[in-house]
Amino acid sequence: MKFKDIKNRLLDLGWKYKNIDGDKSFIRDIDDIQIQLLPYLDRLDEDTVKFSFLPSVSILKFTEIQNYLMEEAVDFVPLVSRFGWCAPAIEKGAPPDKFHEISFEIFDFLLEESIEWAKYQNIDKALEYYANLPTNSPGSAPLGHLAALIIRKEVQTVLYYKNRFDAGDNLGFVPYITADVIAKAVNLICQKQPAR
Repeated sequence: MKFKDIKNRLLDLGWKYKNIDGDKSFIRDIDDIQIQLLPYLDRLDEDTVKFSFLPSVSILKFTEIQNYLMEEAVDFVPLVSRFGWCAPAIEKGAPPDKFHEISFEIFDFLLEESIEWAKYQNIDKALEYYANLPTNSPGSAPLGHLAALIIRKEVQTVLYYKNRFDAGDNLGFVPYITADVIAKAVNLICQKQPAR
């Protein structure tokens, strides 16, 4: 199998394809979670191919809240990823990733294993992980922190952040977490209807 074959098979199975700046991903809602696959395919030598789906899992609300806060329109923001980004994954043994060739049987096995891995993850624990991050966390973690606080309805924490920002203290947040972002977080956590 080549990447084109993998792509076509996933599309046939209802996965949505995205290619953003060369990052080729597939997203699908299954039950109450979103799963993202980042297929990795590399011929290591004449007899060995390395292949993995590198799954991540999230919930739509986590993505929607971050889109609202940052005025963006991304399709997926991972909560937990097998490749070690985000909240720690719960592993139950990683599948093999080196093969002589990629057959449909191997493809199907790894796809099913990736879906089962995603379903096995504890979304509540991942949200707790993000909610407990310090405000001076680097990268995109502070945005996940705010989204988790909103989902978990930790109103007092978000209001505390607003009060500190109003007093001129950004609590060590990265520069993109501005007073406007905090005000949007307050608006979301205090409203009755879900984010759209």
